Amino acid sequence: MYYSSTLFYNETMKNKYLVCRILIGFVLISVITNVVCLFIRNSVIQQEKLKAEYTVNSTIDRVEIKLESYIQKVDFLKKTIESGIELDDAYFQSIASRLYGDDPAVKTIELAPNGIIQNVYPFKENQKAIGMDMLAEHERKEAATLAKDTRKYTLEGPYDLKQGGKGALLYDPIYVNEEFWGFSILVIDWDAFLDEIHLSDLKKASYDFVIWKKDRSTKEKIVIAQSSKNIDSNTLLIKCKLPNNKWNFEIVPKQGWINTYVIRSLVIASVLIDFLVTAAIAQFEIRHRKDLEYASQIEWQAKKAQEASAAKSRFLFSMSHDIRTPMNAIMGYTELMEKNIGNAEKEKDYLSKIHSSSKFLLDLINSILEMARIESGKETLNIKACNIFDVLDSLNSVFEKLAHEKGLEYQCTTKIQHPYIYCDPIKLEEILLNIIGNSIKYTDEGMVLIQIEEGESGHFQCMIQDTGIGMSEAYLPHAFEDFSREKSGTQTSVKGTGLGLAIVKSLVELMNGTIEISSQVNQGTTTRMKFHFEIAKESELEKNQETNIIDLKGKHILLAEDNDLNAEIAMTLLSDYGVIVDHVSDGIACVKKVKENKYDLILMDIQMPNMDGYQATQKIREFSDIPIVAMTANAFEEDKQKALSIGMNGHIAKPIDMDKVISTLSRVLTFKCPVCGKYTFQSGPGSYEICPVCGWEDDKAQYKDPNLKGGANRLSLKEYKKQYEKNHE
Repeated sequence: MYYSSTLFYNETMKNKYLVCRILIGFVLISVITNVVCLFIRNSVIQQEKLKAEYTVNSTIDRVEIKLESYIQKVDFLKKTIESGIELDDAYFQSIASRLYGDDPAVKTIELAPNGIIQNVYPFKENQKAIGMDMLAEHERKEAATLAKDTRKYTLEGPYDLKQGGKGALLYDPIYVNEEFWGFSILVIDWDAFLDEIHLSDLKKASYDFVIWKKDRSTKEKIVIAQSSKNIDSNTLLIKCKLPNNKWNFEIVPKQGWINTYVIRSLVIASVLIDFLVTAAIAQFEIRHRKDLEYASQIEWQAKKAQEASAAKSRFLFSMSHDIRTPMNAIMGYTELMEKNIGNAEKEKDYLSKIHSSSKFLLDLINSILEMARIESGKETLNIKACNIFDVLDSLNSVFEKLAHEKGLEYQCTTKIQHPYIYCDPIKLEEILLNIIGNSIKYTDEGMVLIQIEEGESGHFQCMIQDTGIGMSEAYLPHAFEDFSREKSGTQTSVKGTGLGLAIVKSLVELMNGTIEISSQVNQGTTTRMKFHFEIAKESELEKNQETNIIDLKGKHILLAEDNDLNAEIAMTLLSDYGVIVDHVSDGIACVKKVKENKYDLILMDIQMPNMDGYQATQKIREFSDIPIVAMTANAFEEDKQKALSIGMNGHIAKPIDMDKVISTLSRVLTFKCPVCGKYTFQSGPGSYEICPVCGWEDDKAQYKDPNLKGGANRLSLKEYKKQYEKNHE
């Protein structure tokens, strides 16, 4: 009995011990599993937050980059006012139109003397804002007052705008001689701004977000933008400092910081530890690697954005320095002229230097614009059939004379089997003009040699060699950089914009060519280029028609130009050729003048108030075929094509070159008789001149040749030509 009792006791104790061990083991396993699960959970959440932080910081970088570009626009107006320049509305519109640019988020540029908006651009869409007192208007006065008091840029909004839509306001307070002058204001289109900073990328990355700020008075939370109304409260908060303001970004993954699949895996891992823990780790590692790759990509994009911003700042610094140099010369010599009026010799010298500096400044601006078009991908090639010998003859006619004047030997040798090629002859000439020009400019003695050879069909090799001052080995890698010039030793004589070779390299690459430079100091420079052009036929060449210069004396021209200074210059220059010029300052007045008077031709500016040059041309074309020539600062090829497509007959780029003006006017005002082709009219359409060969009148409402059958009835051009050809078979 005792034994049985003892045995039962021992068995019971073993069972209890076993259960205890099982429980302890279960507890230990549960603890270990929970610790591992907790570690994995926290690690996943940390990686998700790192990923979210990188994503938000990338968006914040884009916000800061955009705001920096907006600040530069309002700051330009601010500095213009602070410099003492008085801005009338026309001058403001001119400056604002250049600052406006093509950024879709820039809605309005405003000037508000004493806080009251007086100037807006564009005017038509935003004129309702004129007269608004920013220091008194209920919604805007607090931010405006803050900007005024702190003398700092202030960003506020979005607001419901008077001119419609939503927009944020960037205030730039202006102080002149420590006295508050007013504000330079940029109105930012809110919807376009949100598109520009790519908030949609957060949605694409499966994030919910809300962007908010605090009301300056009530400290209440104001939502600026959000992905949806119902957002998980467990968000990551990242702050964005703005000019006199602060935005708060809250972000959370749509599925939460940790995926439910991971949670399930961890629960199952507590039962099937070996298999599921291994699977969970594998899943974790895969996800971890993806997160790191994504984080690395976001970091790389942020770094590239910062590098782009730094490059832009360096470019603007260099551009500012190079523009100030000729501007300083122009202003200095103008002041000297004022002090030496009456001294013909000094006046002539100063005018020559002003003209030289102006030309340098124009070349610099043209180079900057061309470089900007190339880098933005807007520069295109105008491919057509041409004769490469025509390009070389044009260059040789210029450079042979320059070389001989400097006492240099100039040779241009060719070995070409196919002179007729498809290319952009203007840009090809620009490339060669720049390189050969540099060779002659920086060679004081010796020779300049040009060799052009054709290898395989259409494969051209071009070598330009000189014995000039050369370049150092250290400088060569930087020769194609923007605003790059060698500044030491024998290179102190190097002049120019510093953009020539950068443009050349970009144009060569645009033509799918290559360019290399080798050089030694005081030994000269050799430039080698390779191109591949398709072969053309001589019959495919466009025939160049020489323009016969006509006598413009007595011609009556209408000038549509809103800038009085430009108008005065054009009228004075044209009057020297005996031209009678009437002047109007907008498109509406131009249309009215054409209806009331008879003119031989219209010189039409494009950007004018009330009605621009394109609209005015379309109106005039409804009732008249008078020749219209665009005379505008819109100088690119697409501007010329648009002018022609809208119904204009020619295009002259500002600043005007009178040789080009006279050539263009002569071409437009002369045309072959449309019936017989044997007589050249020099009076322009609409002047009733009669062709002495066939009797055609150029007033578009013709009388029939009395010698033709049918009497003197009026006939259309088509009918008249048909009758003429029938009677002269």
